[in-house]
Amino acid sequence: MVKTDHTLKAEDVHRFDSGKPGPTIVIAGGMHGDELTGINVVRALIMAFFSGARVLEAGVLYLALGNPRAIARGTRGSYPGADLNRCFTKAVLKDGEGIEYEHDRARELAAIFTYVDFGIDIHATSKPSEPFVFSQRFVDCPDTQILQWLNGTERLVVDPNQIFAGEPVTLDELLGRAGPLRGLCYETGYAADTSKQVAVAMEMYNILAYKKMITLAAPELWT
Repeated sequence: MVKTDHTLKAEDVHRFDSGKPGPTIVIAGGMHGDELTGINVVRALIMAFFSGARVLEAGVLYLALGNPRAIARGTRGSYPGADLNRCFTKAVLKDGEGIEYEHDRARELAAIFTYVDFGIDIHATSKPSEPFVFSQRFVDCPDTQILQWLNGTERLVVDPNQIFAGEPVTLDELLGRAGPLRGLCYETGYAADTSKQVAVAMEMYNILAYKKMITLAAPELWT
């Protein structure tokens, strides 16, 4: 089996290629630098695939830390008021509006992820909350079973009419432009609570196993 691991020119975006047919999936965390669960989960997955503890058996997997500057500072954005997850707009991506770090980073990530088959962006809330899932489009999706692996799916928020912002602005909405359920935002709970990060990592592995990209032993499956 051919397996290639390398870091792309984009900082903290890692691409794992099985060398075999299969889907192209992105798992992202740290779009906001103070949401530690997603950051720690993505770091754990990167380490697992680089070390060989996990082996990609089909398709291509991107593992991305969204906003390295904000992560380094432990803040939501790279400066007060900045929000990378509001920068995936037409004005920024197509028209080149904005010269701040978050604008450049949005263009960088969009260039890599626009054509993936599926992506999940791991987030956390600023106030205590139960986990929930956000999807711009959900109707008539042929792959809704993927949601069975996510805690909080019973609290599913959909925004097909783009009421939230009037246009796609977030990473999961960018992914969802080409079809239903191509992109999900997974709000894992309160940002100050990192107790779920092992469970969330297992959920990501379960999704990859469901997509036949890795193999998990039955006792590993998170229920």
